[in-house]
This record gives sequence, structure tokens and C-alpha cells, in this order.
Amino acid sequence: MTFRKLLPYNRGVNVFREDNEVKDKKSFGRFIAEKRKEKGLTQAEVAGALYVTVTAVSKWERGVTYPDITLISDLCEILEVSEHELIAEGNDAEYRRMKAESEKYRKISDAWFYGLTGAYALALVVCFICNLAVNKTLSWFFIVLTSLMTAFSLFPSCSRFVKRGKLLAVSGSFLVSLLLLLLTCCIYTRGNWYFIALTALLFAFSVPFLPVFLSVYPVPKTVRRHRAMISLGADFLLLVLLIFAAMNKDMGGFFHGTIIALFCALPVFATAAIISYVKANGWIKASFLCVIWGTFVLFVDAVISLILKEPYSFSLNLADWSLPYLNANIIFVTWLMSFLCGLGLFIVGLVRARKKGD
Repeated sequence: MTFRKLLPYNRGVNVFREDNEVKDKKSFGRFIAEKRKEKGLTQAEVAGALYVTVTAVSKWERGVTYPDITLISDLCEILEVSEHELIAEGNDAEYRRMKAESEKYRKISDAWFYGLTGAYALALVVCFICNLAVNKTLSWFFIVLTSLMTAFSLFPSCSRFVKRGKLLAVSGSFLVSLLLLLLTCCIYTRGNWYFIALTALLFAFSVPFLPVFLSVYPVPKTVRRHRAMISLGADFLLLVLLIFAAMNKDMGGFFHGTIIALFCALPVFATAAIISYVKANGWIKASFLCVIWGTFVLFVDAVISLILKEPYSFSLNLADWSLPYLNANIIFVTWLMSFLCGLGLFIVGLVRARKKGD
């Protein structure tokens, strides 16, 4: 009987607390949105600086969720507010809890940073003394120095000293320190391979990071709209530069390699153009891509053989799958299936578009 009497009351308390929590979250979210707009920042820019998704920032501002406690300090720096101003938008109990957790996280972060920095400094001093004592000069010490710079750029990283653009700071510092490390090794070994390493690293960094930078950081609207083609164009130019470095003054090999790279890049550019510019539903776009890539598979061997002036034969016999016909049969079946899939997707896309129009 007592339990039955208390149950409605407890439910009421729970509802009251849940209602207050919802109000606190909405107040907290409005505060973040107001401060972000005051600074002239977009949700994408805040998300990029904090390494979170735009959806996460949107949920904070709509009062759906709170940000993770590890993000509070960085969020305060971006919005240029104190932690008390930010967290006080929630209730007092929530503020005290988040404040305690924030202080705990800051102490752990400081211990991690200064501990690793001290370890790197100690290793550097030891290697400096050993190199002088053994070789009477500084030689391999510079390899150790640039190696530790490379390690420091990632763990604990220089992002601690940057308020905005942390992704750019971390990736940029890692790239520069890695290039310095390779340059030091090349000079120490008296090699002539640095230009190849330089172009290879620039290409390797451009492929994953350039599209992200163009999406996250503020750029002109025209650049943002064409970011896929701009990224691919930059990647292709760096690839050509890498081929030039690898050919080592062999202009014939450079010409053939560039033509082959251009042909292989055509379906990639076509894919980006269709996704970015063709005004059609996803089914129709997918149908175009199936046909394009299937056709590429059909002709790629023939085109490369033609460029290299090598003999090429396409012996097709679907009734015989022995070795002389195996390659041609597989290529033809791949192209046929791609074409049929493209046709099916195109029909589905037309039906969907017509239903949507109706």
C-alpha cells in the first residue's frame, strides 16, 4: 500500500526532473548557438575545430545532448567564453559535476603533455651527449632530433597551442617534421631520393586531407561548390610530379606514365562530376557510374598496351573458359553485368523520378 502511494509521487518527481533537464539542455544549446553566431562561425567550422560532426554540434544547439566533457575547454576557447559562463547555462548540480570532471580531465591532459615532453627532452639530451662523446661531432643526432619532432607532432601534438584549425595544425606539423626527417636522412646517407619522397608524401597527404580542409575550413563558395574537382585536380598534378620524380630524367617513361595516369583518372573525374553536378536522383547517377566503370574495365588493358606499344589480344569465347580465353571472358562478363546493372538502376531512377513528380 505504501509503495502504491509513493509511486505516483516518485513519477511526478522524475517527470519534474526530466522536464528541468530538458529546459537546461535547451538553455545550454541556445547559449552555444548565440555565442557561435556572435563570432561569425558556422556549425561546420566549430565541428572541424573540435573533431566532431556537424550533427553533434546541431544536437548541442537544439538541446538534444550535452557535449563531451573533454571538449568543454576547447569549446570555451572557440566561443571565447569562460567555463563557468558555458556550464552555468545548465543547472547547478550539472555545473558542479561537469566542473569537477573538467578539472580532472585537465590534470590528466597536463600530465600526459608534460610527461611526454619531458621524456622527449631527456632522450634528446642523452643522444646529444652520446653523439659528441663517441663521434666528436654532431652527426646522427639530427636524425634523432627530427624523429622526436615527428613523434611530438602526433603525441602529444602541437594542437594544444592552437585555438582554431587544430586538424590543419596537427597534419601540417606532422608533414613538415616528417619531411625534415627524410631530408636529414637523405643528407646523412648522401642519397638522391629526397625529391621522390617529397612528392610521394605531398600526394599521400593531399588525397585524404585536401577534401576535408576544403569542407571544414572557410573558403569561397565557388571553391566549396567545386571542391571535389579541385581536390582531384590537385591530386592528379601531384601524381604527375611524382611520376616525373620516379622516372629520373627518363622523358619517354614520364610521357607514357602520365598518359596512363590520365586515362586511369578519367573515370574518377567522371564519377566526381556526376555526383557533384548531375541533377538527378541517386539511382540514375549510380547507373551512369556502373556503365562508366564497366566500360573502363573493358578498354583499360587495350589502351595501356597501345600506349606502351605492346601486343594485345582479346580472345573471347564464352563457351571455352580455358586459359587462352579466361581473361577476355572475365572482362566481357564484368562489362556486361555493369551495363545490365546500370540499365536496371536507370529504369528504377526514372520510375522514382516520375513518382516524385506526380
